[in-house]
Amino acid sequence: MLLFALAGESRRFCELQIEAGGVNPRTLSARLDNLEAEGIVERHVFPEVPPRVEYNLTDKGRDLLPVIKSMIAWADKHEVR
Repeated sequence: MLLFALAGESRRFCELQIEAGGVNPRTLSARLDNLEAEGIVERHVFPEVPPRVEYNLTDKGRDLLPVIKSMIAWADKHEVR
């Protein structure tokens, strides 16, 4: 869900939390940290007051989108829930 939320544009943490169905902030933070460590998501901190942080997909992350779409199509075809 996070990758699709980031597919079109950069998103802020609160926007990602909404896109992920109101996931717990600690859980979302941990997932984003993991994706960042794997080079799938980039985190940009803007030097503003209050601080603004945005997340976006890296090239590596964008390369995952067709794979995930294929998995969704397979699950739909085979009625896997």
